[in-house]
Amino acid sequence: MRKTIAIGLLLFSTMCLAQDMERIDSLIKTDLKGNFDIIQEETSLLNESELLEIYDRHKKSAWLGALINYPLGGFGIGNFIQGDKRSGIITLTGYLGGIGIGILASAIDAKFGNNNSYESPYMLLGASISVGFHIYGFVRSLVYPSTYNNMLRSALQIGQTRLTIEPSLAITGEGIALVAKIRF
Repeated sequence: MRKTIAIGLLLFSTMCLAQDMERIDSLIKTDLKGNFDIIQEETSLLNESELLEIYDRHKKSAWLGALINYPLGGFGIGNFIQGDKRSGIITLTGYLGGIGIGILASAIDAKFGNNNSYESPYMLLGASISVGFHIYGFVRSLVYPSTYNNMLRSALQIGQTRLTIEPSLAITGEGIALVAKIRF
């Protein structure tokens, strides 16, 4: 009878841990910054190897975004892939704005018969804007993963000193006892 109760408690705790891991994954994917405090609460009872497993699943790679942003012309695609929507939108808008200024300058110069549209200050301004936002998107794709990974590490409390008091039930020969586990 005691073995059955012990096996039942073990299965129940395993199922609860799996549900907790799914909830933590969902909180991180949804909004790491907005769910920061909730993630810290949810992960407070996990051990270091479980925390590292979660971290490895969610950490961002710096090179993926940079490799995509650099050769594709800076449309911010790498930023979007990394999950940095704000920088992706800024890069895309600035890059397309620069191209738009250049096209508009060329159209105006052609309308007024200026065949040297490449020398137009507006054409150079448009090209400069596009190049500037291309560089911004590339640099941001290198910086964002480090910032995100530091926030993730902090939310998971990896490498931080923690004091956890975990109550549990122990089945002994004399009956059921309440045991407190204290972990640092």
